[in-house]
Amino acid sequence: MPDNSSYTGCGRIAQDGQFERHGKGQAEWDEGRLIYEGEWEDNLQNGQGVETKEDGSQYVGQFYDGRKQ
Repeated sequence: MPDNSSYTGCGRIAQDGQFERHGKGQAEWDEGRLIYEGEWEDNLQNGQGVETKEDGSQYVGQFYDGRKQ
């Protein structure tokens, strides 16, 4: 992925021809130091998800356009 992350899950090809995260999936940044598992829309976290940080702390809840609600 161009943002130095790994992703496993659903996706689609956007109008510009690039793959985007869309549906349910899991992404990891900084070699697993930050993990998000949940719903995606238009390449952003949208819907129910779980964000887990390196220290084990978690946010469980809603995301909208990539931001915690």
